Amino acid sequence: MNDSGTNYMINAMPYTGKTTNTNGLPQGEYYLKELSRPIHGTNRNITCDNWFTSIPVSESLLAEPYKLTIVGTVRSNKREIPEELKNTRSRPVGTSIFCFDGPLTLLSYKPKLPRMVYMLSSCDAGAVINPTTGKPEIIIFYNQTKGGVDTFDQMCSSMFSSRKSNRWPMTMFYGILNIAFINSYLIYTYKVLSKQEKPLNRREYMKRVSTKLSKPWMRSRLAIPTLSRRLRENIENILPRITRLLKKLKNLRPKFGVTVTNVLLTKKHRTNLPKLIKNQKKKKDEPKPPPLVLAKGEYKWRVNQNVAFFVWKDTKLVYVLSTAYHPRQKTTCRRTQKDGSKSDVSCPIGILEYTKRMGGVDRFDQKRGTYSISRRSKRWWMRIFYFLVDSAITNAYIMYTQNDRVHNLMTSLHFRTVLARNLIVNFSSRKRTVAQSPNFVTKKPKGSTSRQKAIHGIPDELRLNDVGSHMPMELLKYRRCRACSSKNLNKTSKIQCTKCQVPLCIVPCFAQFHTP
Repeated sequence: MNDSGTNYMINAMPYTGKTTNTNGLPQGEYYLKELSRPIHGTNRNITCDNWFTSIPVSESLLAEPYKLTIVGTVRSNKREIPEELKNTRSRPVGTSIFCFDGPLTLLSYKPKLPRMVYMLSSCDAGAVINPTTGKPEIIIFYNQTKGGVDTFDQMCSSMFSSRKSNRWPMTMFYGILNIAFINSYLIYTYKVLSKQEKPLNRREYMKRVSTKLSKPWMRSRLAIPTLSRRLRENIENILPRITRLLKKLKNLRPKFGVTVTNVLLTKKHRTNLPKLIKNQKKKKDEPKPPPLVLAKGEYKWRVNQNVAFFVWKDTKLVYVLSTAYHPRQKTTCRRTQKDGSKSDVSCPIGILEYTKRMGGVDRFDQKRGTYSISRRSKRWWMRIFYFLVDSAITNAYIMYTQNDRVHNLMTSLHFRTVLARNLIVNFSSRKRTVAQSPNFVTKKPKGSTSRQKAIHGIPDELRLNDVGSHMPMELLKYRRCRACSSKNLNKTSKIQCTKCQVPLCIVPCFAQFHTP
């Protein structure tokens, strides 16, 4: 249901076909009363087509609590139409016949052969004929007020935001979205015209509204670390990263006194960048603007409030945005020339600082992938679990290397081995019999002084505990010595430790293996 003057939609209902859930009312009467619910008791008029119009409906709408009048066409097969009004042969074109019953007026008008128009009105209009057109005033009023729904549907079909979908809830959602856009545009146009200003066209208005509505959603999506690269780039073209950063700075400084600096590499196709690097579109009868040409070490810059943008020529053009360093702050850096020699090249200090701090993620991935525990799995969540475990181990090793109490650093492989053994022992509920701090904290390991320390396959709790119970026994065949293989020595032995169950050379490996 729409307002006839502004085409504003007042109410709408989805029609799901013929149903019995109408409180005992005919289909047309039920939907007419439900659609007109927002204007019940307002003494307004409803213009409708012949699917809704009937004499019982008109009489019921005049009473409480509706207090509404109706003007609409009537189907020719209705029983309440007298036979005298249906005589189409003998009546000349342009004639009208009126029937009255209190406030109700039933009209039969013949516009042309062999057509006949039947109208019903509860406005107490009377038998008034327009002297200019020769038509009854009921028909003229009906033609002036009947196009609200049709005009609204035309606006929906000419410019819409809906997409194809096999899911009916999405189709209804798109319809509601189109209705909301048009209603808001009608209100906007009315307010702008009341101020004697020129309103935007509907396409430009929809673009601006959709942009304002989608910005909070785009900001929340950018916070998702697993967002696809393509979608992230598209969002960043609409919401520049520096604009978001400056808004965060404005919120942080007055509340906490926090000052955040940022240097980042950008791409030349980003929006809101200076026209310095963008080739403007060639207009008619105008030459194409020349591209930006710089010698190696030269740079140009622009500043907007707290944001500095500069383009520097190295091997190719480098585009940098910074909120920490002004482009006038420059230094020199060592660059390799084509002939292999090195020379000092002038560059902004922001680029030098960016180069020093740019590889954190790459170095972390390198350390995490060196001795990864990841395994192939058809279960997707296992890959996430392996990634989290690898990241936790890498972070633990980095914290271990920064510990001042550690005198002799283990390699990453040795650290992972010790960590795994301790976690597995704890998980299996074995009680440690040797209550002492780890050897890598208190003592300097004996034996090999090479960078890669020997890593035995037997836990220290078993290998070094109760050494007197470790006795040699003879094997049936030769096997590789465990101690020698840790030193990359290919020696075999027929002697095995009875407790450790590993082959060892009787001299000197057996004693060294069981000695801290």
